[in-house]
Amino acid sequence: MQSNKHFDTIILGSGLGGSTLASILAKHGFSVLLIEKGSHPRFTIGEAMLPESAMWMWIVAERYGIPELKNLTDVKAMRQHVSSGCGVKRLLGFVYHDEGEKQNPDRTHQLISPDFPLTSESHLFRPDVDHYMVKVAQSYGAVYRELTDVREINFHEDYVQVRTKDGEEYTCRFLADGSGFRSLVAEKFNLREKPTRLRTNTRGIFTHVANLPAYDDCVPKEDLPGLSCKWHEGTLHHVFDGGWIWVIPFDNHSLSESPLCSVGMMLNGYKYPNKGLDPEQEFYSIVERFPSIANHLKDLKPVRKWVSTDRIQYSSTKSVGHRFALLSHSQGFIDPLYSRGFVSTFENVHALASRLIEALKDDDFSVERFAYVDRLQTAKLNHNDQLVYNTFRSMSDFSLWNAMTQLWLAYLILSDICLFRSCLKCLSGDRSSAFIDLDKEEPYFMAQAPFTQVFQAVMDGYDALLDEVDAGKMTAEKAANHMLSLLKQSDMLPQSLYPWGDPAARHLDLAANPQLAEPLLFSELDDASLTVLQKLLNVQKPQLAQVK
Repeated sequence: MQSNKHFDTIILGSGLGGSTLASILAKHGFSVLLIEKGSHPRFTIGEAMLPESAMWMWIVAERYGIPELKNLTDVKAMRQHVSSGCGVKRLLGFVYHDEGEKQNPDRTHQLISPDFPLTSESHLFRPDVDHYMVKVAQSYGAVYRELTDVREINFHEDYVQVRTKDGEEYTCRFLADGSGFRSLVAEKFNLREKPTRLRTNTRGIFTHVANLPAYDDCVPKEDLPGLSCKWHEGTLHHVFDGGWIWVIPFDNHSLSESPLCSVGMMLNGYKYPNKGLDPEQEFYSIVERFPSIANHLKDLKPVRKWVSTDRIQYSSTKSVGHRFALLSHSQGFIDPLYSRGFVSTFENVHALASRLIEALKDDDFSVERFAYVDRLQTAKLNHNDQLVYNTFRSMSDFSLWNAMTQLWLAYLILSDICLFRSCLKCLSGDRSSAFIDLDKEEPYFMAQAPFTQVFQAVMDGYDALLDEVDAGKMTAEKAANHMLSLLKQSDMLPQSLYPWGDPAARHLDLAANPQLAEPLLFSELDDASLTVLQKLLNVQKPQLAQVK
């Protein structure tokens, strides 16, 4: 085999997961070929971060020595090193709409996160960000081939053979497939579940637009929440019975040079089956039913062609096998709701990279070495499916939606704090222990958290109550009251933080009231982690206030 055609690992697909894995392996001295069917920069969606996704990026960067990845976890570093076209994300905002009626300002929710000392969140302009990470991989020695169409993959006992449309042939010891829905490995081994086990059924319509007015400027001032952040400073969700619309601005802070905003609609396929309509016409036909959404999105100026999809959910029977692994979005996908994509991507890369590095060192690629990666991805996909499926069901009535939003809010806060403590443990000098905890195989990391079993019991209760509503056996109001009661009785989080289970509860502004989160941040920390946290809170990090 020719040395310039043989690699330790070939990675198909140069999205953020593929390029990050390529960077890690190349940094650790392994030869890597990163193959891309298209080219960069390119349009793709999946643009909104969460504190949890930023922390997973930070953890991967810290564990595997990829400091360039940390530039994605800080707004000012992003502008300096990556792109001038990314937005900032200070909040998650949800605005519920009833058909034919002006939006009721009491039917809104804002979660404004505290300024975590390590990371801040952005709206990622993916053409720039993905291209940046490909260049990072190249800087570590990964070989990159774009406009390369792989047509055939053959798995032998001792190597993998890849052939392209142009007749090029490459071989490797291990293949990682990050090519997404059209995964060649999934196709070759017939791994796609048909039909999928996933209950969520949604499809999308989306584009990028220029110079979209802020929602704050489209509603009366007296209808604004009046909190520390505007709707425009984060990810806005317009929610209605049967779907939701994302508004992800890239132009929402002073460091951005972009006039662009990502706008897209996700529709419940059970209520809005695909009838093959023109995507722009269908988008507006739905928007026009909701006066306040129409007022916000009435004069969109698309900068690219509208995209319309069929059902976007897919799943696989397995994600690892003889000399291969599927990355997160090659294994399965749910929906962009709740911005879980980056969490899944980087948690998967974190788990796979350590096992693949050891396998390459040992020249032992037995499937058992990667079994945890498969279990992790399956568990995360099932978890996200249950959450998103029931969220779409709850959109039928605001009382249900409110109950679901409170449960998700509780889970989000607890997940963020749990992962943040792992970051503190790493910084306290106990790096090996912190990473071992994140890599425990039974159960996966977040499932080890004390709150997880409580959350799952409440989530299962919500699921059963929504079944009753769908079957016509219970009214939405009665079911919502039961759902909120389950949440309140669970004691997942203290009432001093937020009045969990109160049907009138709406917003949570932890940026303006950081003291509300301090008991959760400081409780049950070991002395070393507590010292690190106190130092972080006392040292002025690049504050988001500087980039307003």
